[in-house]
Amino acid sequence: MNCYDLKVGYSCNNNCVHCVIKDHYLECKNKNIPVDLTYDELKNQIIGLPSQGFDAVTLTGGEPTFRRDIVDLIKLINSLGMTVFIQTNGRAFYYPEFSDKFKDLNVSGFVIAVHGSNSQIHDSITQKNGSFNQTIKGIQNLVSLNKYVVGKVVISKKNMSDLLDIIKILSDIGVSRTVLSFPHGLGNAWKYRDVVIPRYSDLKDVLYSVFDYAKLNGVSLSIETFPFCFLREQDYMFNQVFSQGEKYYVKNVESSEFDWNSVRIQIKKKFDFCNSCIMNQACEGPWEEYVDLYGYSEFSPILKK
Repeated sequence: MNCYDLKVGYSCNNNCVHCVIKDHYLECKNKNIPVDLTYDELKNQIIGLPSQGFDAVTLTGGEPTFRRDIVDLIKLINSLGMTVFIQTNGRAFYYPEFSDKFKDLNVSGFVIAVHGSNSQIHDSITQKNGSFNQTIKGIQNLVSLNKYVVGKVVISKKNMSDLLDIIKILSDIGVSRTVLSFPHGLGNAWKYRDVVIPRYSDLKDVLYSVFDYAKLNGVSLSIETFPFCFLREQDYMFNQVFSQGEKYYVKNVESSEFDWNSVRIQIKKKFDFCNSCIMNQACEGPWEEYVDLYGYSEFSPILKK
């Protein structure tokens, strides 16, 4: 599937401590650029996508459900024969009158951000009181409509000890799959790096407990941006490796589109000793900001037995 990641705007009702978009939002504000695209601007972008070989669009932001024209955008994408995914914090779906609008809409998946198993942890990360309760109820409303929901958890120092409980609660409320994502040190994530970005080595034990639970209980789970040298061999299956054979483009509000498969490799870090690792071809390495923060002494090649 060739996917186009379309930032519809940067407005959001959360202010997550790990948000990588915050710098883009502030750049727009400083340059007097509107932080949200108009419907016509988005329409002009969308209608040309099928001829460029794209067959799927992810609507993201910011928070795409902020838009009053979100339903119109979905219908436009569908009319062009493309699949729609929505990346959201899920809070708007708390309201039945809003979630019911999606009952008969053709949305292939909702990727919903959940960062704690309770309001104390989740709300401290979103920096918005009440966001946990709204998000969880929003997920339940979508599941009741038989929608495919993916839980997206950005790991941080604030929730790393809570990961197993997050997996459990998402499984209990009917989430089809959960993705654990290591934070990228940009925007708020860099501003609050002392409370956001953990060391990989400090995550190993809790990750192993999550992996073991997922395997034992048939939980669909994947992880993003984890070098293989921090995983047990039996847990490689959870590592989400991006396909280089598929197109994945990103369009921000204030910049031109770019090939995420290409850019992503350029902003990650590999080391000379990686060449001797048996997982070198599959592993992309850590974000370069991680190495700026912690160095590379934790990393070591996986050698042939």
